[in-house]
Amino acid sequence: MTWGAETKQFTGAQLRKGINLATEFPANPFTDAFARVTPPWLRSKIRNEADQTIFHGEEGKRDPVAAAERTEKEREPLAAAIKTAFVP
Repeated sequence: MTWGAETKQFTGAQLRKGINLATEFPANPFTDAFARVTPPWLRSKIRNEADQTIFHGEEGKRDPVAAAERTEKEREPLAAAIKTAFVP
């Protein structure tokens, strides 16, 4: 099997069981495109959205609206950077 620039051989039994292409071909035709949209700022966006301690912690209990507004202000430029990175 060839995917991108790499070729590997698999047995019929392996193919019937299924091949995890992402594991077998870590450098593949999607690598460059994914690298453009998974830089550190994307990881920051994900952490920002997953940080439930803000909403369930003291800040969120004290003023949930202000907590939501603050996290959205942090998230907006990260979301915009992702949108810009995507190309057809």
